[in-house]
Amino acid sequence: MADSRPADTLALGAWRAPPRAERLLPNGLTCIAVEARGSMLAALAIALPRGSAREPEGETGLSELAMGLLRRGSSGLEVDALDAALERMGMELRLEATPDTLWLSASAPAEHLEPMLALTAHLLRYPTFDSSELKGARERQISHRIAHLDDPGWVADSAVIRLGYAGHPYARPVSGRVAELRRLGRPALLRFGQRQLLPAGAVLSLAADLDAERSLALAARSFASWKPPHDKRAGVAAESSRSAPPPLAAPKPAAESRVLLVDMPEATQAQVRIACTAFDSSDPGRFAGRLANVAFGGCFTSRLMNRARVERGLTYGAGSALFEAESGGLFLMSSHTRNEQLPELMDLLFTEAARAAAEGFSKSELAAAKELLSSQLPMELETAEALAHAFAALRRLGRPLDWLDRQAERVAEVERAEVTRQARRFLAPPAWSVVLVGPAKALAPSAERYGRLEVLSPKWLL
Repeated sequence: MADSRPADTLALGAWRAPPRAERLLPNGLTCIAVEARGSMLAALAIALPRGSAREPEGETGLSELAMGLLRRGSSGLEVDALDAALERMGMELRLEATPDTLWLSASAPAEHLEPMLALTAHLLRYPTFDSSELKGARERQISHRIAHLDDPGWVADSAVIRLGYAGHPYARPVSGRVAELRRLGRPALLRFGQRQLLPAGAVLSLAADLDAERSLALAARSFASWKPPHDKRAGVAAESSRSAPPPLAAPKPAAESRVLLVDMPEATQAQVRIACTAFDSSDPGRFAGRLANVAFGGCFTSRLMNRARVERGLTYGAGSALFEAESGGLFLMSSHTRNEQLPELMDLLFTEAARAAAEGFSKSELAAAKELLSSQLPMELETAEALAHAFAALRRLGRPLDWLDRQAERVAEVERAEVTRQARRFLAPPAWSVVLVGPAKALAPSAERYGRLEVLSPKWLL
């Protein structure tokens, strides 16, 4: 990058999102329309602001089970008829539960935009959670969770979420605990529909090759009649149907460093995950934090990858990530290595984190991180599906529709001193949450050096 200006203040190329418009319906649903000119597909994304972290105690996995059952038909539209409608339109339907948000996404050829809107509105307005589908769906969810216990990487990822968010609703597994899943019946699903499939506070984002005002009119035609259910048997307070819920309390940082060693005696490599609490999705320091993460371990050319893989040959991969959530995020270092090399890898990870917190990053590292972050956005929003999801997520967090237009400028404006200051918040925490997966007999002696040790079976995750 040939430029006479300092590398850490380099002006990055501007990018503007397509034209868009917004309308709030009387039922509390926010509708957004984005003009995806030239797209052969129309896409929508619906964000419902009551995710799995709000499940009642003892009902983990309910959100994922319920969202899956929406795909198995609704009142007046049984599963065979739904399958036929999807095939006839060439429509893809995706349903997902996350801790903060429930997602319904769909795409279809542009000529089927109106029936796509009508079908998705019907699924949300008239869920039945059919008893004949429930047992099979529940058993599939349980089997899927059990099958993953043989995957050391999945075990490590699941365990570090549980440890890093210990004591907080974010620690609950989205796919559920097996014993609680087995108890879930149709009454719990009906209560879920009453509490969580509500228009108030939800966001519908639509991307199509159509004038934004015309798209908004079509969305309103299908979704304006979506009303909160009025079933007194569900025991839902009237207020819950009128607005989005307030954010959850922030997760508490770990009071002491802990090490969970998940015993997999046959494993020839150790999985390593090291975490601490970090930014929530509205923290003003998050842009500087993202830059610090990219430079430290967030890309293939990062400092962590270079030290662990290129210079020391300890692993094929070492990286870091910042997971931003509404109430509080998580910073994560992850890697894997041969069992006998675990002490060397662990020392390197902690040493590099401490060094980056103390010294910060060079101008060239920061310039590369800024270029990467700024160049990702246009590439990530090339399709109608990506645009619909991005604007739904944006509004779900309460940000204005022009927020993405200035993202590259915000990244470019961050100074090195601020990057270092924000990096210290997650690279030098008071305590770390460490998860190791591998043979306990071989790994325990070195694991004890990094915090209070607890050895568990993978079945702990069930």
